[in-house]
Amino acid sequence: MDLENVMIKKEVSPNYLLIEYSPGWVGKTLEIEFVFKERQIGTEVYVKWPYAEEVPSDNENLTEFYKQEEERKQSIERLVQEFKTKIGATDIPQS
Repeated sequence: MDLENVMIKKEVSPNYLLIEYSPGWVGKTLEIEFVFKERQIGTEVYVKWPYAEEVPSDNENLTEFYKQEEERKQSIERLVQEFKTKIGATDIPQS
């Protein structure tokens, strides 16, 4: 997964970015919001990422279902990490 399926929908520099992302496994376009807030130590980035929880159907193999769910979760985490790398973000430890 990479940023090939990402398009900027709205940008209000330097505080806001709205992008559209079309992952193949969702079947629709998602909107992801980034809000940037200047602080003394740098810029904080808030990400609003819609996530629709999948539920297995009655006749679905649960092992395969949960395997696919984990793969999707890892794909999203890789995409977020790629965004963070592109903008030079670092994680702030939670206290």
